[in-house]
Amino acid sequence: MKVLLVSHADAGGGAAIAAHRLHIALQKNGVASEMLVVRKSHDDPSIVQIVQDGWPKLMAGIRRQLARRLMRLQTTSNTVLHSPAVFRTGLAEYINSTDADVVNLHWVCDETISIEEIAEIRKPIVWTLHDTWPFCGAEHYFDPLMTLRFIEGYTKKNRPQEYKGLDLDQWVWRRKIKSWKNKRFLLIAPSQWMAFQAQSSMLFKNQRIHVVSNGLDTEIFRPLDKLLCRKKWNLPADKKLILFGAASSTSDPRKGFNYLRDALNEIASKGLKNKIEAVVFGSKEKPENQCINLVTHYVGNIFDETQLATLYGAADVFVTPSMQDNLPNTLLESMSCGLPCVAFSVGGIPEIIDHGVNGYLVDGFSTKKLAESILLVFDDVSSMAGKKMTDSARLTAERRYRQDIFSNNIEKVFREAVAGS
Repeated sequence: MKVLLVSHADAGGGAAIAAHRLHIALQKNGVASEMLVVRKSHDDPSIVQIVQDGWPKLMAGIRRQLARRLMRLQTTSNTVLHSPAVFRTGLAEYINSTDADVVNLHWVCDETISIEEIAEIRKPIVWTLHDTWPFCGAEHYFDPLMTLRFIEGYTKKNRPQEYKGLDLDQWVWRRKIKSWKNKRFLLIAPSQWMAFQAQSSMLFKNQRIHVVSNGLDTEIFRPLDKLLCRKKWNLPADKKLILFGAASSTSDPRKGFNYLRDALNEIASKGLKNKIEAVVFGSKEKPENQCINLVTHYVGNIFDETQLATLYGAADVFVTPSMQDNLPNTLLESMSCGLPCVAFSVGGIPEIIDHGVNGYLVDGFSTKKLAESILLVFDDVSSMAGKKMTDSARLTAERRYRQDIFSNNIEKVFREAVAGS
């Protein structure tokens, strides 16, 4: 069986990382896997970059800029990325010319392929849902306060009053309905939460869906010597360290940095400034107009997984203050490194964190409770309960998210897609 993974990129964001990890895992499992991307980072001949230098690269840039300008015609309070996927790129024609038995779509926005071209793919399609864009309008995550549109359809009546300008969410959704009405997708949701949203949607309610969690290499992400890791990153050996990170960690509102800021200030107000510090990756420096009363180290973007594992190894707790999320890679990575986690109980996160076992879940968006939960981990770390929580975090990764488990489960879905074509 020959598999073609299609992704905008092979690194740089959660979806790209998950797709690349699958590619490597499939190859280790003896599956003939090739990856097709617009932005290539890894020096790997089995990853094919469809947009090279010169005229094709220029045209791809123009398409992306025009799409972004188009989305400005709509004003919305939903601050997540919006993608129209409107310009033809020739990708469907390329995919159809390959000898792949099955095509696995991942994150294919930013004008990687148009909505209409997806309908033109003549090979079996397995679509991994890294966000809600495939079954929503233009938005990559639906507004959590206004979920009716993707469930009952995008109409004038259910458009939020504060949304202004052209209803581009509706326009994109209608194009999907029209183009994919006779299209069969086999869907993969990394979380039960994502599966439920897709099954509730008008677009995908009749499509078959499997829940398959993302995976990672638990030999790379493993418990390490804390003092050595801190020395490598020039971090203090005598402080408790709170770690937070993600792609665009401080600039993407959905990642919840403002909640973390308030929680850190809550901790500082308890007279703990000299005992606790914070570490942030995915951002090089403190955002403007952000006052944090704890010492905070900004280490920038980390693309090398071995280096990232040493940063997890330096910390005492990992915090995910996301307002909305699927199955964050960072939680899987930190757990695999034996790091207890604290997060808001949203999206697929409760499927990773077992409250009081490998970390703590915080209901609502209470920064006070977030701070209390972080301190609770610190209390645990100093006791036998803390050792048990660390061991439980590692065990969670080994039992649920190992690379071989990931690839075996995905391969079964691919074979189902090929058999049903």
